[in-house]
Amino acid sequence: MTISAPSATGVRTDWGRVPEHVRCGLEERLGAPVTEAVTQRGGFSPGVAARVRLADGRRAFVKAVSAEANPASPVLHRAEARISAALPLGVPAPRLLATHDDAMWVALAFEDVDGRQPHVPWRADELSRVLHAVGDLAHTLTPAPLDVPTVVESEAEPFRGWEHLLDGDDNARGRLDPWVRRNLAALADIAAPGASSARATPSPTATCVPTTSCSPPTAASSSSTGRTPSGRRRGSTCS
Repeated sequence: MTISAPSATGVRTDWGRVPEHVRCGLEERLGAPVTEAVTQRGGFSPGVAARVRLADGRRAFVKAVSAEANPASPVLHRAEARISAALPLGVPAPRLLATHDDAMWVALAFEDVDGRQPHVPWRADELSRVLHAVGDLAHTLTPAPLDVPTVVESEAEPFRGWEHLLDGDDNARGRLDPWVRRNLAALADIAAPGASSARATPSPTATCVPTTSCSPPTAASSSSTGRTPSGRRRGSTCS
């Protein structure tokens, strides 16, 4: 399929380049070796994002990353695994099938879901699907099925950018566009309600539904985004 959204610039790691002990560990938990792997292009992570076929005919979407390539990514993968495993069955998200974590590499395997990216600009029918799915997520995940940070706890810092510039030194402000400098206080005030509104409104995103292994919307994408496939691999070296 053709990518309909602007392409990202990350360079994915193919499944065959993952260390053998990681591949074998995940395959053992899946109950069958991987016989074919198709890398899904797009995204910004240097990690693995591949649709795989197992020797018994089952399919899965695999994502994996090492702390060596990106120290923060394994933390995110571990959180995704923990949260995905706790999601109720009614949530429109792929099921977590297996995990491998050796302290350096973290690999996750999800159900493989057919789909594609939404068109850009939005089409009315696709936008309607997204809004309905978000509504379903809010209904199903309120209250949250497990203890997770609220949006205001996890996302408050990005709202403080203008505030940091306002309170920063003159050298930093001097590098800003003249219009921004004149309106910096107003911009800080406008951004401030972001955190307070997040605090006031329960959000399904607080449960961090996987965003890379389902199809539009967050229950919707990466195992099935229609990205250009490459990196095919057949066979397994696991004993």
